Amino acid sequence: MSDDRDDRRGEDGQDRDGTPGDRREPRRNPLEGFGNILALVGVGYLLLLVLMNTDRIDVNVVFYTFQDTPVWWFTVLVVALTLLVDRLVRFVVRRARRRRGD
Repeated sequence: MSDDRDDRRGEDGQDRDGTPGDRREPRRNPLEGFGNILALVGVGYLLLLVLMNTDRIDVNVVFYTFQDTPVWWFTVLVVALTLLVDRLVRFVVRRARRRRGD
């Protein structure tokens, strides 16, 4: 079964009069916006944590102690460091794959 539009097209996919043929937009991934929604939920959860935790704690790092630090500040710091390390690891892995030629 042949469509009339196919008869008007040349080998390059354009119509005989030089205009582009039937161009369809690529299908969108249904989960495309899911990451954005999860990010917003995460930010909302972090804000809720900040508002509910007003306690203060002592944080002991290898050679230094942060005294009387708010719990929410410590949590935001841990999340930020986790994101930073994640980006760094992804960058190194991508670069290693490019060097190998994968």
